[in-house]
Amino acid sequence: MLGGRSASTLRDHQGFAWRSAQTDHFQLYFEPESLAEHHIDALTQRMEESRTRVLALLGERDYSARVTVFAVRSRARMKALIGKEVNGQAIPNRNLVLFVISDSIDASGAHELCHVIAKTSWGNADDWINEGLAVYADDTWQQRPLHAAASYLLAQHQLVPLADLLRRFNHFPELVTYPEAGSFVKFLYEAYGVDTVKQIWSEGAAAIPRIIGKSIDALEREWHDRIAPRRRPNER
Repeated sequence: MLGGRSASTLRDHQGFAWRSAQTDHFQLYFEPESLAEHHIDALTQRMEESRTRVLALLGERDYSARVTVFAVRSRARMKALIGKEVNGQAIPNRNLVLFVISDSIDASGAHELCHVIAKTSWGNADDWINEGLAVYADDTWQQRPLHAAASYLLAQHQLVPLADLLRRFNHFPELVTYPEAGSFVKFLYEAYGVDTVKQIWSEGAAAIPRIIGKSIDALEREWHDRIAPRRRPNER
């Protein structure tokens, strides 16, 4: 069970030898001769910048706990470490963040850190808003601006109907649900503010019409209108 993993358990995991670095707010472990080690100064700076962004996004002044970070060189190494082949993993109750940094994968952004700080500061939440806020913390999806990524999916008729996304987030492909939820949370944040997002986080999707005063269908139309591709003047 991942929630039971501690920093010391991961640090002492058989088959791993770690080097380490420390900043004001992070303890980082990385594999020798890895991309993370070769770019450790940039990595530590990025972690501090991600922390600043997440705190600003949440409207929180500080986060007192030091976060321990493990950077591995591949998804295969991640599976060897935690039993799951993923790009990144957060363990909020242990203030732990793990991610892959390789030539083809860089999961060292704010996403996993947002999971840790948001869950610790705001409590538990439904998956759609938990993942949506974490995607919004980076404000990109596959190197594209977040709303632009959702706009493309909208134009391709690939977005999941919002009511279904909120009720059954994990029943649809992540390559759609993650940028879609991220864009919707960004829309809520920009249109209605962090306090509204925090209230929805706490009370769940069923409370959205009462909190905002609009139906889910009305919000979906408003969000789609915000992200819809705009035709140029001479386009038909």
